Amino acid sequence: MRLKPDAQPMHVSCTLDSRADGEEISMQGACRANVVFSRRIGADLQAQGARYTGSYVGSIRGPATLSGSRNGGTLDLRIRWPARNDTGRTARMQVASLGSGRMRLVTSESHPRSGERIVTARIEFSRK
Repeated sequence: MRLKPDAQPMHVSCTLDSRADGEEISMQGACRANVVFSRRIGADLQAQGARYTGSYVGSIRGPATLSGSRNGGTLDLRIRWPARNDTGRTARMQVASLGSGRMRLVTSESHPRSGERIVTARIEFSRK
């Protein structure tokens, strides 16, 4: 996980509770990096036909809106944070089912100066 697009990646340990009920998906948890960093993460999504909308918590930028669609076993979502000093920033989140009670969450965004696509988080979860 990177705290900012130009920061060095750090290893994190995360716990996550997830629930799927009909057309709603909820994921709530926390990630930790040693004793230096702890952050709550979560997403609430509602399906409307083939489209998904909802909210995401986990960034220092604050809550964000999510929108996107499912492609096979992967939700492909756009993250949009509220505008602050600059214009609102967007990123991409992919939540993929890996089978056997496992899933992967990947977020990426454009580097603010170079425009290069940077993976800001890649976290794999397994059901206990």
